[in-house]
Amino acid sequence: MRDRLAAQASAGILALFLWGTVLATGVERSFNKEAFKPFLTTEAFEALNGTPESFEVRRKFLVSSDAPSSLDQKVLFTSCKEVIDFNQDWVAAGRHFRDFRGLKVDCKALDIYSQSAVAKHSYLPAELTGQVVKKLPSLVVPPVSSEDKARRRGNTLGELHPELRIIANDRGGMTLNTSDSEVDIDLIGRADVDGDGYQDWLLRVFHDFIGGRGNITALVCVTRMGSSRQFELDRLY
Repeated sequence: MRDRLAAQASAGILALFLWGTVLATGVERSFNKEAFKPFLTTEAFEALNGTPESFEVRRKFLVSSDAPSSLDQKVLFTSCKEVIDFNQDWVAAGRHFRDFRGLKVDCKALDIYSQSAVAKHSYLPAELTGQVVKKLPSLVVPPVSSEDKARRRGNTLGELHPELRIIANDRGGMTLNTSDSEVDIDLIGRADVDGDGYQDWLLRVFHDFIGGRGNITALVCVTRMGSSRQFELDRLY
């Protein structure tokens, strides 16, 4: 008995180290630091604890001609609060716009997770796997055009893309490949983010549409309110 308890304690410590896991009333609330590791220095990664204040932000972005004349040509951001409060339409088109949106997704995800609660119920799977990804609504992938949005409506990813190829990435998420796009789905956290008592997944989704038609990053909340229910999603940004 003592050996078994020791093994359980060791496993719990490992989970806490890797995921920042908090357990209460039997439902997991966890933050996946690994989703941020490729984009941070070693020191910044060590400091990250699931709050926007702990996220290292020091980036400059070129502003667009629509931005107020009081702004400099390039704006320096040093905190998630500055990023979240800034009007995205004031950022110059192209790479600057795409990179700023990706940064804003990360800051919003941390802000939402830091205010979340431990769920009372969970009908989500224990892991984000390839089989689970195929059952997600296809609109979990941000559309890059109105035509792309129309063809996704009402389908799961598996139904829309029978040829879908899925591999696990090194961030605790999945990389998807179809004939016309590549998608990264990273699980940032598990928690009750909307106060309804059910566990949600916070997902960062990056969609790169092959053929020069652009790419986009989105923040999505996925939940399920019963073991026989379909996955539901809410686009948070």
